[in-house]
Amino acid sequence: MPDPFLPEVVSEFSLTELIAGEFGINGIDELEETIEDDDIFDEINNDDKTEEFSHVKPLDLTENFRWLDPELPPSTQFTGRGTFVDECGQIYIQLHSQRHTVRLLRRLLNEKFSTSEPDGLGKTLQPVEECCVRWRDGNWYRARFIEYLDNEEQEGLVVLVDYGNLYKVGMEDVRSTIYGQRIPIQCLRTVLAGVEPVGGTWSQECLDFIQEKINYAKLGENYKLRVRIVKKSEAQPLRVSITDKSTEGVVVDLAQMLAMLPGEVTMVKNLHTVSDPLTSINQSLSWGVMPPSHYAQKNPYLLLCPLEDPVDQVSTIPSIDWEQAGVSEGQMLQVQLADVESFSCVFVQPADPACDYLVQLTAQHIELARVVQAECDLK
Repeated sequence: MPDPFLPEVVSEFSLTELIAGEFGINGIDELEETIEDDDIFDEINNDDKTEEFSHVKPLDLTENFRWLDPELPPSTQFTGRGTFVDECGQIYIQLHSQRHTVRLLRRLLNEKFSTSEPDGLGKTLQPVEECCVRWRDGNWYRARFIEYLDNEEQEGLVVLVDYGNLYKVGMEDVRSTIYGQRIPIQCLRTVLAGVEPVGGTWSQECLDFIQEKINYAKLGENYKLRVRIVKKSEAQPLRVSITDKSTEGVVVDLAQMLAMLPGEVTMVKNLHTVSDPLTSINQSLSWGVMPPSHYAQKNPYLLLCPLEDPVDQVSTIPSIDWEQAGVSEGQMLQVQLADVESFSCVFVQPADPACDYLVQLTAQHIELARVVQAECDLK
């Protein structure tokens, strides 16, 4: 079972980085072509020891609460981070574009629970009850309780909802207090299209092979999956194709790689229904999936603010009047890099003082972000 955190040492060389070095371009690290180690990233951001989430309050009424179902990506092709493969060959994948939300959740839970006391005596968790648990790395993660493993109720079984792992945990490392209740589950449940295990059961050797190929937390590197949903669906598991790079740098399909393993899989056109280990334990353990753009708010910081906060009424989000902007197709603009969504999508801001309208519009967006954050900090 893989750990839901990155290795301590991460290095990955990209074409962008090599080109930048060749031409002497500085600041290439801003492109995040190398995915930083999550633990190191958190340490850097919390060097000042201040409480980043002092304004975040726990959920008052936790009875019947469920973590929100994840949302389908807006495109059928996306970059993902593989986290876990279960016994039925289901591959759990986080969207690479959501990596900042995953880090925020860990920082939030670590801040809230690192010095917390265990739940009081007499507190008994019920099957499918939501909770947070401390993993063996010392970090805290969101979970769903499955069952007690002993009569004394000192040890329990949970599933880490943002990773897919089952985890045996001591009850002193479980908290029933809920934070981040408005942030959806961060992983999708998928299956490889085009292949099925021989005899209907995946061998442990084949599952280990898949885990090694999809796991983003590999030693010496951080691997991003290229995922394509081959059949649109409003239910999980999603049928996908996953491409991988060989040691020679050749991009190959993971299903085709499995077909080359002697006696492990057969190629099929129509995949049979895949059983879900979680559902076999309890019909309510697994989670569904919501259509793209189901959740209006994407900013995880705003999702941590109470619903009654007037953050949405602070100001109207400035929109672009293209006629006033005077921007035409093919025109050269001076810009600065603001953020990188993926290898094919970047966000830029106008930086040419001559473009007064666009520069002022950018300033309005920056000021709006500042005001909204200030509103959250007051809570």
